[in-house]
Amino acid sequence: MNSIVPVHCDDTCTNALLLDATVARLSDFLETERHALQSVLRVAQSDPLLAMVDRLELQLFLAEVDPDQIQTYLVEALRLLDILMVTVAAVVPACFEQPNAMPNEIREGVKWCASRLSDIITTLEYALYE
Repeated sequence: MNSIVPVHCDDTCTNALLLDATVARLSDFLETERHALQSVLRVAQSDPLLAMVDRLELQLFLAEVDPDQIQTYLVEALRLLDILMVTVAAVVPACFEQPNAMPNEIREGVKWCASRLSDIITTLEYALYE
């Protein structure tokens, strides 16, 4: 999970194919980054936002079982990701301004999480609005 828009389509690609590929990418993101995201939310003392990760998984599940509403579910997933990004982004400056305030492993995890969140947000925006 280290790319911005892994879903490339040629001129024959339909919107449905692009949205399906985006669902797969969101699934990969949640599978590989769920625990890192939850850890960062705990560092940010934002435990109430942990439920948003579960809501993201629900949106993903709904998108997979109801393809007629896939765009609606992805829009909601994007909204949730944007909220999570605000919280994660608020922690990032401390990684640079106060490098000794947190262990290196946590600091690097926060930066990694922010980067991956940015990637998946860009991917969803591309699929939904380009």
